[in-house]
Amino acid sequence: MLLVEYHGTHPKRFLRYDVHGLQLLGLVIMSPHFSSCVPLPRILICFFLLSLVTTLNARQARDGLPSPYHPNRPGAQAYAQGGAFVASTGSTASMLFNPAGIAQLEGRAVFTFEAGWNSRTEYLPFFNYDFTSQTRLLQFVGLAVAVKPKWTAGAYFFRPTDYELDFGELVVTTLNNPDGTGEVIQPVFERRQFGLGLNLARSMSNAWHLGLGMEWRRTEVRDEVAALAAQGHADDFRFALGSVVQWHDWRFGMALQSQYKAEGEAAFENGAYAIVPDPQNPSRPSTFVVEAASFKSSEPLTARLGFATPPIFGKLTVTGDAEYKDYLETVPRWQFYGGSTLKLTSFLQLAVGSFTFRKDYSGYVDGPSSEVFLTCGGTLRLGRAHIAASFMEGDLLNEDFEGQSFFNMAVGFTLP
Repeated sequence: MLLVEYHGTHPKRFLRYDVHGLQLLGLVIMSPHFSSCVPLPRILICFFLLSLVTTLNARQARDGLPSPYHPNRPGAQAYAQGGAFVASTGSTASMLFNPAGIAQLEGRAVFTFEAGWNSRTEYLPFFNYDFTSQTRLLQFVGLAVAVKPKWTAGAYFFRPTDYELDFGELVVTTLNNPDGTGEVIQPVFERRQFGLGLNLARSMSNAWHLGLGMEWRRTEVRDEVAALAAQGHADDFRFALGSVVQWHDWRFGMALQSQYKAEGEAAFENGAYAIVPDPQNPSRPSTFVVEAASFKSSEPLTARLGFATPPIFGKLTVTGDAEYKDYLETVPRWQFYGGSTLKLTSFLQLAVGSFTFRKDYSGYVDGPSSEVFLTCGGTLRLGRAHIAASFMEGDLLNEDFEGQSFFNMAVGFTLP
């Protein structure tokens, strides 16, 4: 999927890379360890630029292609039922879906600690790279407290995205040795995110709850290919407004999240050289030292609507969410979540669900316009403690995300 074109009388010094449909023009990165301006092997340049596209702009849809999709899914109780949780109340996990959801706590305070694991994923066979397996002993921590009658405050820490890309061992090629130099490299592309959030919910009545949320999120990146390495971070805030309304034992939820748009710089370790051709005289390019490359990490404005039915036969509750993401590009904007919970006893409930990831890869392959992920899990209550777990299966109904699955487990305590 890497396309290299040459321009000018000295093509080795002016390249156009078309990486996943994104064009990067006129810049050739050089290692500071080279004593003369000899272009780096093509594969090093290609994959370093590739990392700046995939790793630094992950989860941002551009040019009709949603970028790498392998986010963490914190919220074990929520994803046991397919992530349809915007109309739920009384749980710390609600802070990730709807700030009004922390209303109606069962006790004076609820504390939750959660760990998670993602399987290794063969991301899009036509791109030929994988996501590595990840274990996060600390994926989400949340605390909600009923500070006064009708008022509930909450705070949380979470890790929304945390992955590494694996291209395996790559054989180095050069313009003079297109079949390989005998050298093998293994690039490192890492992306990490963590966030801190505050929520405040107000019960306007027993059937109507409002909530406000503020979240600070940091994106950290590191890319390393042979002698080239860059790392940096970017920060931004995201705000949320939500409501939960109860009507004849039905619950309806609405949540709106502002855009997250962080911009930062990835600094090159020890600097790097860049060669830029002179438009007036392509045979004599100019050379300068590059200390950092700017990058962006963003998520769109998001609106989510959902419902939860009254218990059917006193045991079964069905939930569903529809989510709209305001991407600027012409990509599918709607995602859907659905599930159900079955109350077996006063202390044990089981859940199943599913959610979709709609996308458009028509420029690359013929395939489905939506992937469907299946989930299951449950919640066990032991006195003041509760344990929630969720598992997601990604192979059964998918074609482009082979091997993707996750497992979350949360332990919580309720203070009376």
